[in-house]
Amino acid sequence: MHAKKSDLVDLCRAIRHGVDAGMMLSAVFRQQARRGPLTLRPVCQRLAEKLERGQDLNSALIDEEGVFPPLFVNLLSVGEKSGHLPEVCQSLEDYYRDQLRLRRQFLSQITLPVVQLILAVLVIAALIFVLGLIADSNQMAPLDPLGLGLTGTKGALLFLLLTFGAVVVLAVGYRFVRRYFSKRANVDAFLLQLPFVGPFFESLALARFCLSMNLLLETAAPLHEAVKASMIATDNTAFMADASIVAAGVRSGRRLAASLEKSDLFPDEFRSMVEVAEEAGQLPEMFRRLFKKHEELASHRLAILTRLAGFAVWLITAILIVVAIIRIYMTMYLQPLQRML
Repeated sequence: MHAKKSDLVDLCRAIRHGVDAGMMLSAVFRQQARRGPLTLRPVCQRLAEKLERGQDLNSALIDEEGVFPPLFVNLLSVGEKSGHLPEVCQSLEDYYRDQLRLRRQFLSQITLPVVQLILAVLVIAALIFVLGLIADSNQMAPLDPLGLGLTGTKGALLFLLLTFGAVVVLAVGYRFVRRYFSKRANVDAFLLQLPFVGPFFESLALARFCLSMNLLLETAAPLHEAVKASMIATDNTAFMADASIVAAGVRSGRRLAASLEKSDLFPDEFRSMVEVAEEAGQLPEMFRRLFKKHEELASHRLAILTRLAGFAVWLITAILIVVAIIRIYMTMYLQPLQRML
C-alpha cells in the first residue's frame, strides 16, 4: 500500500512540529500511531517500535519499502543524521503539497471532457438498444448505427463492455508494466521520449533530483552519495538505473557536470548550469533555483498535457457521435431511398 501524498503532508508536519518541540522521534511516531492518518497508523506503530529498540530511521523506513516513496525515505534519513530533520520535513511538506496541487489541477481540467465522453458512450449504447427494440416491434431487420454489427440489447452491452473494458485494460496494463516488468526502466525511458508526455515526466524527475541534491548538499553529505540518493529519489526507474554510473564518476574524481554526461537523461542546459555553479562553489544554491524552475515547468507542462488530453477526449466523443449520425442517416434514409429509386 503506497502512502497518499495528503498523508505524507500530515506526517511531515507532525514530525516537524514534534521534533521542534523536543520530542523523541519514536514518541512522534507513537503519537501518529494513535492520532495520525488512518492508513499510516499501523506503519507508524511499527516504526515507533523499531526506533525504541535502537534501530535508526533509515533502516526502519527501508523495512517499510512500498509504503513510502524513495524521496521521502532518503531525505528523512539524511535529516535525522545531519540534525536538520525539521527543515527537511518542511521542504518535503511543501513539495508534496505542490504535488497535490498539480493533481487537483489535472483532475479539474480533465473532468468535463471525461464526463462528456462517458455520456456520449452511454447515449450511443442507448441508441443501439432503442433501435433494436424498434426493429423487434416492427419485425424489421435491426439497425446498426455504428456499422460494427452491434444491434439490440446484446449489441449495447457489448459496446459498453468494449469501450470501458479497453480503458480498464490500458490502465491495469500500464500499472502492471510499471510495477512488475523486469525492464521497467526501459518503459520510463520510452515515456521520456514521447512528445508532450516526456517533457512533463522529465521536469518532474529533475525537480525531485534538485530538491534532494539541495537538501543533501546543505547537510554536507558526500557528493557521490548525494548524487546516487537523489537519482533514486526521482522515483523514475530510468534515472534510478543510471544512479550507480553517475555516482561512480563522481567518486572517481570527475566533476559533477562531467559525471552527469554519463547519463543521457540530463539536458545540456541543465548540465551547463551545474557546471557553472560547480566552478563558483554554489551547487546547493543552484540546485535550489533549479528545483523551483523545474517545478514551475512541471506545472506548466501538466497544464499543456491536460489541455491536449481534453482535446483528445472531445475529438473521440465527436467522432463517435458523427459516425453514429452518418450511419443512422445512411441506414434509415439513403438506403431506403436508393431502393425506391
